Amino acid sequence: MKLWGIIGVLPAFWRFVQCFRRWADSRQWFPHLPNAAKYSLVLMNSVALNLWRTDKDNGVYQATFVGVAFVSSTVGCSTPFPSILNSANGLSVLGCRHGLESYEPLRPTPVPAR
Repeated sequence: MKLWGIIGVLPAFWRFVQCFRRWADSRQWFPHLPNAAKYSLVLMNSVALNLWRTDKDNGVYQATFVGVAFVSSTVGCSTPFPSILNSANGLSVLGCRHGLESYEPLRPTPVPAR
């Protein structure tokens, strides 16, 4: 693996390690361990890409890269949506009349006049 391949992997590796550190600090598996799994796929994608770039004639490296890239991009694109919907729209709040309605309005509270 060349130097540019190692430098390109560093941000994903730091995020991967950060996910485990945050899990160790809080002991809450969600969202830290699923994020660690997502970044491990990014690391595997980068390794497969670098292996394919070093030996373009090897069809196994190309097939491995395409497979890992497909899984990594599918997981990477689909993981933020449940947590965004859950936290931003109040879907986890029980007792709401409608699915996208939360208890507290998003309007600022008025400041009383003096």
